[in-house]
Parts: sequence; C-alpha cells; structure tokens
Amino acid sequence: MPGNKPVLAHRMAGIAPFHVMDILAKAREMDARGLDVVHMEVGEPDFSSPRPVIEAGIRSLQQGLTHYTPALGLPGPLPTIICPASVCRWMHPGSS
Repeated sequence: MPGNKPVLAHRMAGIAPFHVMDILAKAREMDARGLDVVHMEVGEPDFSSPRPVIEAGIRSLQQGLTHYTPALGLPGPLPTIICPASVCRWMHPGSS
C-alpha cells in the first residue's frame, strides 16, 4: 500500500499536539535567520557536552550500564547532585 495514508483510530483526534515541537521548529527557523537564540524548549542544550561527560558516558556504555536508572536516581551520586553542602546545608537526601 505505498502512498496510502494510514488510518488512525478516532480516539487519536482527542490527543493534544506536542506544542514544544512547534516551538523548537520556530527556534530553529530563527537560528537559520542568524538570530541569537538560547534553546530551552525541550531540555536539549545548545552547546556540546563537556569532554568529561562524554568520557563518562563512553565508560558507562562499555560497562553495560544501558538500562534506566531508579526513578529517584543512583544512590552513589544522588546526594551530590541533589544538594551540594555549600548550597543547601539544611537538606538531608534520603531522609523522609
């Protein structure tokens, strides 16, 4: 059936569009026109990852760490990520 438009279930009509993709398209158009755009529309940074992050990602892939992490994060780095002591001494990650 090449060229045939797929038939969607009627309930699909009730799904709201993903507006952020429209915003991303508009931001990319502005980029193409040479405007200075700071991209914050989909959490995709407009800069390259730092070398240490790239290297850590490669090491993780080589170690087979390719599955989702726990929803609350990894226990090792979690306290450092959540709350550096210099920022919020009053928080105690992991306590209820």
